[in-house]
Amino acid sequence: MDPFFCAKNISKSFNGKTIFHNISLSLFRGESYVVMGPSGCGKSVLLKCLLGFFPVDEGTISLHGTPVVYEKSRRHLMSLKKIGVVFQSNGLFDSLTIWENIAFSLLYAKKTPIQKAKDIAYEKMHAVGLASDKGVLLPWQLSGGMQKRVALARALCLEPEILVFDEPTAGLDPISSAAISHLIAQCACSHRTTSLVVTHDMIHIKTLGRKAYFLAKGSLLWEGLVRDMDQAPNGALQQFISGKLQGPLSFF
Repeated sequence: MDPFFCAKNISKSFNGKTIFHNISLSLFRGESYVVMGPSGCGKSVLLKCLLGFFPVDEGTISLHGTPVVYEKSRRHLMSLKKIGVVFQSNGLFDSLTIWENIAFSLLYAKKTPIQKAKDIAYEKMHAVGLASDKGVLLPWQLSGGMQKRVALARALCLEPEILVFDEPTAGLDPISSAAISHLIAQCACSHRTTSLVVTHDMIHIKTLGRKAYFLAKGSLLWEGLVRDMDQAPNGALQQFISGKLQGPLSFF
């Protein structure tokens, strides 16, 4: 089976500083992936390049054979509603109610009738474990974990082929982190959606994905099954997993 989303030999720099170089990865339908690595290693920049928010300096990115490039193709791909994104900061609109946030794309991109959009929003709220009475609240009235659920419900609204998460457990307490990790896995499975999670959360990584890419020093230093990480003969990966200060990776 051929991958339906591919990045081949992509590189990105800002102001002469290399963020990552010559990276290739492939996503297959129905699989769950994680991109992991130290803070500041370029994971979020890689994610934005994959989504077409940043242009790559070299290499190609494609979805179903259609190039994902800056601006024109990005807008085309997003208009097809094939990719649902949950940003690290959630990206909720403070002035809109919860159900309006969830239904935003339905209301303003697809011009869905208000009542139908509202019904879909409440359906997705139920799917992510949010009680119906939360629908009329504003984002600031919810906890961080609940806001993350709202962002996930919004991403699910258009039934995307790929669900993408940028540090989904960042800023959450341990219990909320575990709950969100299990919810991501559950939603990806129940919606038969490919998931790609960018994270440095090693506690829940086995819940978040089955296959992993390890990014450090501007390169993909390891890729394989998450279950094989602990025995992988890669010094940088083992240092990252163990959290040791001494090793191939330098943090100071």
